[in-house]
Amino acid sequence: MPDDFNIYFFTLSVLSSIVNCFLLLRFIQRNTSTQDARPPHVGMNGSLVGLTFFFTNFFTMLAIEQQFNWMALCLYAGVLLTLCIGGTIMTMNIGFKGNLTNTQYVISGLGMTVAILMANVMATLLLFYDLLIVKFFFILIAALTTSGISFSALRFMLWLNREPDPKRSSRWLLFGSVITGLALAGMPILTVFSLIDLQGIFPDSTWMSNSFYYCYAFAMALMLILMIIPDLLGESKIWEQMIQLEENEQHYQSLFYYNPQAIFSLDEKGLFHNVNQAAADMSGYAPEELEGSSFLPLVVEGDLPTAVKQFDASLNGESNQFEISIQGKNDVIDLEVTNLPIIVQGEIVGVYGIANDITEQNKNMETIHFLANYDELTELPNRRKFTEIVNETIASDQPFTLMAIEIERMKNINEAFGYHHGDLILKELVARLQQFFKDGGQLARLGGDELVAILPMVPSDEAFHQTIEDIQRMVNFPIKLDGQEITMDSKIGMALFPFHDNKPEMLIKYADIAKSQVNRRKYQGYSIYNQNAEENSEGKLKIENDLKEAIKQNQFDLYFQPKIEADSERLIGFEALVRWNHPQNGLLTPGSFIQIAEETNLIIQLDNHIIQKACEQLAKWRAQDVDHLPVSVNLSQRSFTDPRLADKIKKSMEHYCVDPSLIELELTESMTIFNESETIKQLETLRSTGIRISIDDFGTGYSSLSHIDKLPIDIIKIDQSFIRSIDQMPAKSAIVSTILLLAERLNLETIAEGVETAEELAYLTNLNCPNMQGYYFSPPVPPKELEAKFLSPISR
Repeated sequence: MPDDFNIYFFTLSVLSSIVNCFLLLRFIQRNTSTQDARPPHVGMNGSLVGLTFFFTNFFTMLAIEQQFNWMALCLYAGVLLTLCIGGTIMTMNIGFKGNLTNTQYVISGLGMTVAILMANVMATLLLFYDLLIVKFFFILIAALTTSGISFSALRFMLWLNREPDPKRSSRWLLFGSVITGLALAGMPILTVFSLIDLQGIFPDSTWMSNSFYYCYAFAMALMLILMIIPDLLGESKIWEQMIQLEENEQHYQSLFYYNPQAIFSLDEKGLFHNVNQAAADMSGYAPEELEGSSFLPLVVEGDLPTAVKQFDASLNGESNQFEISIQGKNDVIDLEVTNLPIIVQGEIVGVYGIANDITEQNKNMETIHFLANYDELTELPNRRKFTEIVNETIASDQPFTLMAIEIERMKNINEAFGYHHGDLILKELVARLQQFFKDGGQLARLGGDELVAILPMVPSDEAFHQTIEDIQRMVNFPIKLDGQEITMDSKIGMALFPFHDNKPEMLIKYADIAKSQVNRRKYQGYSIYNQNAEENSEGKLKIENDLKEAIKQNQFDLYFQPKIEADSERLIGFEALVRWNHPQNGLLTPGSFIQIAEETNLIIQLDNHIIQKACEQLAKWRAQDVDHLPVSVNLSQRSFTDPRLADKIKKSMEHYCVDPSLIELELTESMTIFNESETIKQLETLRSTGIRISIDDFGTGYSSLSHIDKLPIDIIKIDQSFIRSIDQMPAKSAIVSTILLLAERLNLETIAEGVETAEELAYLTNLNCPNMQGYYFSPPVPPKELEAKFLSPISR
């Protein structure tokens, strides 16, 4: 290199350029790694970097050893420092952005090119004014080279800024600083040499005369390196990214298309873009049938506003979850839908949807809600729902009657025919009552045969009683079952709002208490609550508890009423009637506790106890040589349907060595009308043990002549209602005569119950009634009194 080119200053220029580039790239890299919202200390750092850039250009000018005008040199230094600091701060701001659009990249690159050219051209004009020469080709080459260096350096800077791996970017920081520094250090020389007459400065140096070509070649080489580095590095990076993108795409495909949940995407117009197989299966449509079509026709009309509102919200950047119903290809489907906005390059281009089929879940919830509030069999409100209805009715402040309705004989029907037939009868009765209450009021079922109802207050007492009687007639109207007409009955208890109370639970309680008192007023079948009724109800509960203890403690005794042959007044047997020796209340007759026992399973235990006591008494009489007089025992419906009844009776007879012919079982006529085949089967089983069967209270039940002749029975007992005052009432005489004739034709024994006067005895004798029983002969008496009055003479 010639002596008139100062290598020392040029070296300082190159070093300053490298330091300049290192600091600039380091500041940008540090800001990227910290991810600060705003670049820290841009002005201070930009001034420091700009100062190094100033020295790069200043030392280059000094390297060309010329006699400079000091005023021009100072002016150059001031303007250059300003341009260097300003240009550096601008460059740093560009680098901090990291990502530039194509337009921003072009503008930034041109800006850097212009700034560098301005600094270099200004230096040439101020310091080498007298050596200027126009060389258009070289000027163009210098400008293009400067532009290439600027765009390449900018590209390298942006790549380094975007590199997420700190180790990777640090490795290339120093190398890039050196290459960029060398390139930028050569720009001032290249610009100056393209504008001045090199022979005027270096007249004796051919090398310096041709230096422009050397500088250009060197700059081009550096520019190529700066261009190649991001490409070389980016090639592997792009390959890695492509592999990553492919993996991500496969993950997305798997997540979208193989997801068991229904997933779909919609464009901004609400058209299906993609639909996975689960969504297609859920809707019943093939994916190709859905893709390209709008989601709106699928939504049921009532849910359209919700669906549109949530779709629009997602297009505005919201994620949401909601429930709608859609019309699938085959049926209506309830969905829980989650909408998510699809964001591409910062813009919302559609909506992702994830749908779960909750049809079955909703049905289950509806079922749970129904079962929580309604009776499954009758679909009437249950206690919980009825309480809500009563509360709402109370809130209206309109008077009403709360009725507790018990369908009587349902237990007997269930035991005789089975629960399926009982359910059919109950549903039929409910259907009738619902017709009555459809124009006002509300019917509900609390359980079993217990119904409750709200009845709006009627204008008069006469209308009130007429309404109750209408309800009873609906219940009493016969029902066809297995070819038989079954007549039901009812008990109705009532409480009045607001007269009795203003709380649902108390009104229900009072109506139930009133219902429990109906038996005492059976002629009308209904009762209105009063305070005494509640006290009686509490007494009923106490009796039930005492009954359980009485059976355990053997507090029951048998009283016996004789049966007499009419012609000879000869004793032919006894009817055993139970009495309760209550520790506090004394001797109680069956009327005070039998009904309570029948309402519970206690009646079965009590019947077994009575049969054992009867067998025990027969054994005692046998010891007195009285072993020819049978004893009849009344049997309840519950005991009669017990499949183990015959075995229990047989066991008692064997235990006390009792002749089976001395045991008679009395059944009421109404007990035999249910499930004729099962009834006959049970009767035949009982008779096979040797005992005899009698039908008690005959004529008051529901049997027909065609029914009674099929029953395997031995005795008919004419009900006392036909015997009382028979001598004064011809109609009763006709009924009794018919029954006697029927029994004779069927070869059955007959006994007239309830004979209380000599006139009744004489009248029945004239009708040829063979056997009688009643207070005229004797009331029920304990065994010792019976023995003293009837058995002692016989035993003698």
